[in-house]
This record gives sequence, C-alpha cells and structure tokens, in this order.
Amino acid sequence: MSNQVINPSTGMQEMVFSLNSEEDLHNALVEGDKYYRRQRIVPVKVLAQQLMAIAASFRENADNLAQTATNNMGKLISESYAEVEATAKIAEYYGCKLIPETTFKRGYNE
Repeated sequence: MSNQVINPSTGMQEMVFSLNSEEDLHNALVEGDKYYRRQRIVPVKVLAQQLMAIAASFRENADNLAQTATNNMGKLISESYAEVEATAKIAEYYGCKLIPETTFKRGYNE
C-alpha cells in the first residue's frame, strides 16, 4: 500500500511513498526511545548548541523547506518562508533560554 502527496493548489501528484510496516514502526519507536535516553544526559549547553544549529540549518535550507511546504500544503511561498523562519526563531529562542549567558543572544534573554 502507498500514499500520494497531492499539491492542493495544482492537483498534481508530488510524490508517492510506501506505508511503513508494523516492524518498521516498532524499530522507529525503539530508536526514538534510545535517542531520548541518550539526550536526557546531554549537558544543557550542548542542547542549546544543538538548537542553535537547528535554527541555522532551517535558515540555510529555507528555499527547499519553503518549496516543500508549498508543494505539500498548497501554501503561498511567502507563507512557507515565514513558517521556516518562525520555526528557526523558536529553536533559537529556546537555545538562548537554556543558557541565558549564551553567546548566541539575539534579544531573547531580556
């Protein structure tokens, strides 16, 4: 069985993908649990750096992410870019909040 991604604005098929098996789902849940347990012991400063890296990655890949959102959800491209930036700002905000004295300040610590 498979699913199709249809662009709601054009009605065109963007991609087709197979559904995961129960085994695939189970394996993903096991891996997610392992990741969660590893991340629980990561120092807060490292978590803050990871969030800042996520924000930077969203901005570096904004064109691709925005185009994907537009194709998959029928959004205007300007809305998709705004959503990418909003997501980057959320990651950046929490990265700064984890360590108030971080050098990544962008006005979120006031």
